[in-house]
Amino acid sequence: MPANVALASELALTNTALATTNANLTALAQQVQALTAQSATNTAAIVDLAKRLGLDEQTIASLLPPVPVPAPYDPQIQWRASMETGDTSAWSEEVNTPSDAAANSSAVQVANEGVPARLSKLFNLPSLWVLKQWCSPTATGSAGTRMARYPEIDKLCRAGTPFYYSFWDFFPTALTVNPGGWYNHWQIASNDPNGKPVPLWVLGIDNGMTLNFMSDPTATLGVSKRFPSSLPIQVGQWNFFEIGITPKPDTTGALKVWLNGQLALDIPNVQTQFPLASQTLLTWITSNAYGMNIAPIPFVHYLDDCTVSLGRLP
Repeated sequence: MPANVALASELALTNTALATTNANLTALAQQVQALTAQSATNTAAIVDLAKRLGLDEQTIASLLPPVPVPAPYDPQIQWRASMETGDTSAWSEEVNTPSDAAANSSAVQVANEGVPARLSKLFNLPSLWVLKQWCSPTATGSAGTRMARYPEIDKLCRAGTPFYYSFWDFFPTALTVNPGGWYNHWQIASNDPNGKPVPLWVLGIDNGMTLNFMSDPTATLGVSKRFPSSLPIQVGQWNFFEIGITPKPDTTGALKVWLNGQLALDIPNVQTQFPLASQTLLTWITSNAYGMNIAPIPFVHYLDDCTVSLGRLP
């Protein structure tokens, strides 16, 4: 068999196996959701019946199904947002500009979005909910949604403790950045000593679905710098992003980005936050869908299992 024919055959088999796996995961996720709902219904029925029979609370408790044991606690993980609560309550704040009609973030069910199912490594269970982010900017006006997390990041940055911000991301379509346009996917921001918020470093996406880190001039001693990567984001499948941050108010800070386990960007000797003065909030991070003069409109992506950790996650 010619090599190209054999390769095509192998790819066809791989795609078939992947489709089957995704279908099985989706079915399992739906089954878990149905069983969870049925368990809640059964519990309510048992409690109601027990009360009717006049049983005491200890007897009622003995009749209830066991409480599910949560995933083992990992002291490396300082914060996580899995959206399995069915909402965005794990985040500190959502900021949509210029309005909710132009950009938005919301928790959605995987089964309803046509997104491939995935097994959460945080819980060893199918992921039922994800964060959907979209924006609809114009050719001359920006639009963006930004999901922020404050407490853990601010605490780590005040202490100068290196940490990692990780997330899984799914892109249904490739992004096109038209001439004069831009796209901001993630950023680390800091309040200056006067309390002015500045996005010191912005992780963008270029044509070809490659990453770039762009600095505010404040972070590079008056000169804005751009660090591009040649590694492409995979469209139509889940991607794992890891961003390593060494928080420093001078040029001893550092940034690293891994994409699907490969080092995409390594940026040493840079400022990643302002000096600590009297800021109530020093440094924070946002996950975004934010841009101008891009296509398609709306531009959509899906986030899952966002974490702040002290080490890289498996």
